[in-house]
Amino acid sequence: MWQLNPLVRVCIVFILGIIVGYYTMNWIGERIWLAAIVLSIVIYFLWRRISVQSIALLIGIFCLGGWLTQRELIRLQPKFPSDDIVYEGVLLSQPTERGRVVHFNLLITSQNTPITVRATILRDTITCRYQRLSVGDGIIVSSTLEKPLNVQSNSNFNYSLWLLTQGISGQTFIHDTAWKKARVDYSHLSKWTKLKIELLKRRQRIVHNMHLLLDEQIVPLVAAISLGERSALSKEIREEFSIAGASHILALSGLHLGILYFFLVLILPQRRLRMVSAAIIIASLWAFAFLVGLPVSIIRATLMITVAEIARVIQRKSLSYNTLSFCAIVILVANPLALWDIGFQLSFLAVLSIFIYQPFFYNLLPKTVKKIKIIDWTYGMMSVSLAAQILTAPLVMFYFERFSVYFLLTNIIIIPLSYFLLLSCCCWIVTDARFFTTMLVNKFAATMLFCVQKISNLPCASIESIQLNLIECVACYIIISSITFIFYRYRQQTQI
Repeated sequence: MWQLNPLVRVCIVFILGIIVGYYTMNWIGERIWLAAIVLSIVIYFLWRRISVQSIALLIGIFCLGGWLTQRELIRLQPKFPSDDIVYEGVLLSQPTERGRVVHFNLLITSQNTPITVRATILRDTITCRYQRLSVGDGIIVSSTLEKPLNVQSNSNFNYSLWLLTQGISGQTFIHDTAWKKARVDYSHLSKWTKLKIELLKRRQRIVHNMHLLLDEQIVPLVAAISLGERSALSKEIREEFSIAGASHILALSGLHLGILYFFLVLILPQRRLRMVSAAIIIASLWAFAFLVGLPVSIIRATLMITVAEIARVIQRKSLSYNTLSFCAIVILVANPLALWDIGFQLSFLAVLSIFIYQPFFYNLLPKTVKKIKIIDWTYGMMSVSLAAQILTAPLVMFYFERFSVYFLLTNIIIIPLSYFLLLSCCCWIVTDARFFTTMLVNKFAATMLFCVQKISNLPCASIESIQLNLIECVACYIIISSITFIFYRYRQQTQI
């Protein structure tokens, strides 16, 4: 395992460094971590013993994780003035109404260093000016900027830490008379930031067309599945998908990218022009990832497919623990705080769980039965769903205090529907909303909503109020890991 997949060890040590760097922010300074990195590099090049070099390299990687984490925390936690200030900003998300207020992410552009805050505007029910705000609009605001505060709740979800994982440095409450829409100059921003704003505006134009041409009831679902725009999803729809065990359908993940990848593989030549096909596939998937805002789960899936396509072109083994570790390292180097993002945790644990357990479940089906294509396909999908649940279930219960009983039934029905719905959405966008594609999107989305509602209303659809603390969650993973280790060790001994 360790010899065949050296990046696994590197990834584990790097993650440990990130964790230690986060929890020792007030004890160990950024300079100490940097000095330790330099010292480990010096030892690596001056000492010729392989064992000492290996230890020095791992220590350097550990310290790199700690240093990057503290540097990111310092960047995302600037000192805010205690009084109201006037500033300019650009909306980075579509305003979402919640009771008497409206929420959105705001990029403050008039500061020396642009920062992103979570803004809350008090609704003006007379003029309703907030309804004219959209992604990419500029506003001039007078308000007080504050550090993110954790929302008090009975769950284990840390709201303030989650904001930091999203690159959000603070929060602000804006009175209905303390802002006005204006043309804001953001030409001084980086090219990446300007590209991000333009892509967000492009995505919102597509969502606007959906509201004009599709059935209004299914627009929030279609926007979430195809573009990752979940601001319009009602609490009822989120709850129904959660109870049915289909929340992963609403959050863009490897499933959605896998569907697009499978479709591209079908329509592009794979024997002739292999390199050209691989280049088109990789470019198309990265274009989709940028359009939907680069969520962590999509970055992971896109990186894995990119590595797999390159490996396929040069005829090497593609997907492995090494590939998964490489993707985790790349994401965490770019944003160490992504380690605390729930999407990151669930995405990587799901893939790791599939790698470990899916072959075992799949091999339980007799080879004679596998010859029947429909049974083989259905059971293969069930084995993937069951395998993914093993390592993700404790984390889901820890964060959401719920376990969905009918997750296998849900996946058998919803995954094929999501395949057809996502492809129909792509055709709808590419063909400029032709009548036939509009009809397909409406039918598939309505069918998905109907099925999820029926499953969520089944008796004992979910086990609620599971009080699982951090120690108990860690204990679950220790038990699962121990059983898995003993089982595979026993199989190796019996095979010998």
